[in-house]
Amino acid sequence: IAAIKKMLLEGGTEKALSNMKLFSKKLEIYQLKTFLLQCGLMTLSLRLVSIISCFLLSSCLLGDMCSNTIDFTMVSPDGKKKIVMFDRDCGATTAGSTQISLLSSSENLSNISGNIFVSDRGNVKMEWLSNREILITYPSDLTTFNKIDSFSDVLIRYTLVK
Repeated sequence: IAAIKKMLLEGGTEKALSNMKLFSKKLEIYQLKTFLLQCGLMTLSLRLVSIISCFLLSSCLLGDMCSNTIDFTMVSPDGKKKIVMFDRDCGATTAGSTQISLLSSSENLSNISGNIFVSDRGNVKMEWLSNREILITYPSDLTTFNKIDSFSDVLIRYTLVK
């Protein structure tokens, strides 16, 4: 712009007009590129918002894909705690599992994994040996994924059977 002003002051109107046209075209191209870039970013932003919204909506509508089915509950001798054996199924893409949670006697089983024992489905047994000790028995060929030795001041023992 300064060069165009200088040309006009020095009497070079033709050259100044030519430079103004060139400058105007460059400005239009720059504005067009800026506009297209902004549109592209807005489109990308809208796509991301759409993807995130779909994910959040499906989570809200479908909830947790896993479900727990209680097989057996056993209350401790003093009645303060309980152990709950349940089957956890997370849909067709995963195998179900046998799980055990240690809870207070008034607590309900949440839709989460077992907090003391998780294995493939199998013949698992549990029993209270005392208020502070549990015995879990399971076949030696059963795959286990989580075995806790103590939880909430309760000792957990395991026995394998053939």
